[in-house]
Amino acid sequence: MSNNEGYLASLGARKKQLLYDLGAKFDYSGRLDHLDPTIVQLYNETVEEIEKIRTNNRRITINDIPVELLSDILLQASTQELRGYVIDRVLELTLVCTRWTDLILNNAKFWTCIELSRLEDAEAKLALSLHLSRNYQLTLLYTPDLTVTGIFSQALSPHAHRVESLIRLLSSHRKTAEEQKLLEHFVICTNLTEVSTRPRTTLHSDSNMVISAAWGPSIDLLDLGEKLRCINFGKCTIRDLEALILLKNLVYVTIHFEDPQLASDEALASKLESIDRLTWLELSIAGLPWPLMTRLLHLLSGTLIRLLTYIGPTHLDDTINAVGRMKRLEALNILINNDFKSAVIPNADYKGSSLISLTLWVDSTYIHTADLIASFCRYRPPLKWLSVSGKTRISAWKFDLRSLECLRDLALDFPELPVTEIPNVESFSVVASVGQFRYWRSASVLHLRCGITVQEPDQPFFTLDSCCWPNIESLTIEDRHLRPDPQLDVRLNLSNLRQIMLYPGDEAGICHALAMHPQGVPRLEEIRLIPPPEWDILFIMIERRLALSVKGLTPISQLTFGCAPPEEIRVPLVSLLKGHITRRLSNYELSVQGNILLVLGRHQ
Repeated sequence: MSNNEGYLASLGARKKQLLYDLGAKFDYSGRLDHLDPTIVQLYNETVEEIEKIRTNNRRITINDIPVELLSDILLQASTQELRGYVIDRVLELTLVCTRWTDLILNNAKFWTCIELSRLEDAEAKLALSLHLSRNYQLTLLYTPDLTVTGIFSQALSPHAHRVESLIRLLSSHRKTAEEQKLLEHFVICTNLTEVSTRPRTTLHSDSNMVISAAWGPSIDLLDLGEKLRCINFGKCTIRDLEALILLKNLVYVTIHFEDPQLASDEALASKLESIDRLTWLELSIAGLPWPLMTRLLHLLSGTLIRLLTYIGPTHLDDTINAVGRMKRLEALNILINNDFKSAVIPNADYKGSSLISLTLWVDSTYIHTADLIASFCRYRPPLKWLSVSGKTRISAWKFDLRSLECLRDLALDFPELPVTEIPNVESFSVVASVGQFRYWRSASVLHLRCGITVQEPDQPFFTLDSCCWPNIESLTIEDRHLRPDPQLDVRLNLSNLRQIMLYPGDEAGICHALAMHPQGVPRLEEIRLIPPPEWDILFIMIERRLALSVKGLTPISQLTFGCAPPEEIRVPLVSLLKGHITRRLSNYELSVQGNILLVLGRHQ
C-alpha cells in the first residue's frame, strides 16, 4: 500500500468514526445546535480532504479529455434534439471555463443552428452565429410567426446558399403565403437535404418514429432538388406525394395524408405503377388509402429498413403479408385503429426475416392480440425489442416468448395480462395490478419498469424483493390506476438496486418507504423524480442513508428532478449529496405536513 493509499484509508476510518458519533445524536430536523460544532467541522473537513485526494488521483478529468472528444460531447449537449433556443445553451457552455470558451468560439459546428424566433437579443445572436459558423452548412429553425423574422432578412439573405436543413417547429398553424414569401429570401430549395416539421433526432429507437399532424414548412415540394434526403413534412397532399416519389436520393420520409381525394386519384396511382422501386430506408406514414399503400409497400419491399404506419383491422392481413416480403426490414411499428371490424390474423412467413424491433399498438377490440403476437413470432425472427400495447385483455398466451432467443427488451401494456414466464431479457416493462406483481419474476432482468393498476382492494402492498428479482439495477415505478385509491404501501427489498425513477402518482408514498426502510435498497445511489418531491422527506431520506453509511449503506449521490428545486434548498441539498452535514431549513419550513414522525416511525 502506497503512502497516499494509506493516508486515504486513515481518512476513511476517521470519517466513519466521526459520522458514527454524529449519527447517534442526529435528529433529522435541519438544525445542528445540538451537535458538537467541532466534530461537525472536523467531519466536513475530512470529507473535503478525501474528495480532494480522490479527484487528484483520477487518471482522467474533463480537462484531460482530448479536444476532439470534448468538442463532440459539448456539441451533443448543446444541440440535443434541436428543439429550439440552441444558441442559448451554447452561450451557457462558454461560461463554464476559459478552455470551453476558446473551444466553442473556434469551432464553427457550434454555431450552425440558426433560430428565427422570439429570442432575447435575437439580432445579435443571429449575427454572432453567421460570423462564427464561417462557411459551414446551416440548419434553419423557425416558428410559423415569421413577422418577427423580417428584420433578419438583410443579415440572412446572403447566406441562403448555406442553408441545408429547414425545420418548422411543431405548430398547428397553417402555412401562409407570407411565410412562403419570406422563406424565399432565406433558403435555396434545391440545396436542401432536410425539410421537417421538427428536428430529426440522432437517437435510434422506435419511440422516435412518430407521425406529425402539424403543417410542414411553406415551400413547394416540386421545387426541391436531388440533394434532399430527409423529409418530415407532417400533413401532405396528392401533389406533395407526386413530388416525393420523383426524388431519387430521398431516404427518410414521414408524411400524414388528410386529402379525401386520394382515394380516387388515378394520376397518382398511374405514377406509382410506372415506378419499379423506391430507395427509401425509413417510412412513417398515415392516412394513405389502402390501394395506394399496397403499391407503395411493394415498391419499398427491397429497401425499407424501418416502417411505422397506422392501419385498420381490415388491412391487417395485407400489411402482415407485405411486411413478410420485406427481407431487409429491421424495425416495424404498427398502430391498429379501432374501426369496429373484425380481422383475420394471417400465417405470414417470416423465415429469413431481419426484424429486430417490433412495436404493436392495438386500439381495436376486434383483434385477438395473442394471435397477432404469435403470427409475428411463430418463425422466431431475431427480435431484440418487442413492445405490445392494447385496450383489450389477453386471456391466454398463444406463443412462448422464451423461444425468442435474441430478445433483450420486452414491454407489455394491457388492462389484463396473464402471468407468463419472462424470457431471458435485460429490460422488462409491464403494466399489471398490484397482486400480479407477486407472480412475475426473473433472474436476468436488470432494468424493470412497473406500471401499477390498483384493482384488488385486498392487495394493498406492492412488493418487489431480491428473491424474485435478484439482479435489478434500475427500477421505474408509474402509477396507472384511474380512480382514487388509498395510498399504496410500497415495500422494496432489492439488494442490487442502484437507480430508481418515480412518476406522478404514489411518489410520496415511495419516498416515505425509502426513508423508513433504507436497508431494503442498500446500494441505491441515484433517484429520479419527475414530480416535485416532499422536500422534508427527501432530506430526511438522504440524511438517514448518509448516517447509515457507517453500516455499509450507499449514500445517495445523484438526484434528477423534473423541475428546478427552490433556490433556498439547492445549496444544502448539493452539500448533502457530497457527504457534508450542513444546516438547512426545518422540516416544517420545507413541508407544513410535518411528516418526520411517520418517516422515523416515532408514532405517538
